This record gives sequence, C-alpha cells and structure tokens, in this order.
Amino acid sequence: MLVILLRSALSSEGPSGLGRFMGRPTAKFIFGFLFLAWAVVFGIGLQLVPHEGANSPYGGIGLIAMFTGFFIMMGFIWAVIGE
Repeated sequence: MLVILLRSALSSEGPSGLGRFMGRPTAKFIFGFLFLAWAVVFGIGLQLVPHEGANSPYGGIGLIAMFTGFFIMMGFIWAVIGE
C-alpha cells in the first residue's frame, strides 16, 4: 500500500522512464520491426514443427506466439497513441 501511495505522489513530477520511451517517435519503429520479426520467426517456426500427433509442439509454440504477438501489438498501439 505504501508503494502505491509513493508512486502516486511521484506521478505529478512527470512520466516515468517507460512513459517517456513510449512517447518517442522511435518507439513506433521499434515495435513495428518487432512485429515483423515476430511474424517471420513464428511463421517459419510453426512450419518447421510436425503438425500431427499428441506430442507435437505445434500447439505450445502457437500459444507462445499468440501471447507474445498480443503484447508486441499492445506496445505498438501504446507507442502510436502515446505520441
């Protein structure tokens, strides 16, 4: 509770380091390149693993791809809207 109160008291001093980073124009390009790299890596990676059988890693890799893609796109949206 004390940490939350301290953080709220310090918020009037300006944005944090993460907030300043997301407000820069370069953040859009960084997340754009991250998204392209994500699409290439998981697009190729999901084609290389076997798709059949109960012990196939296809579903696990797909789940990891889904979650990482979600957070990369949320960062991209934050960078675009935050500017």
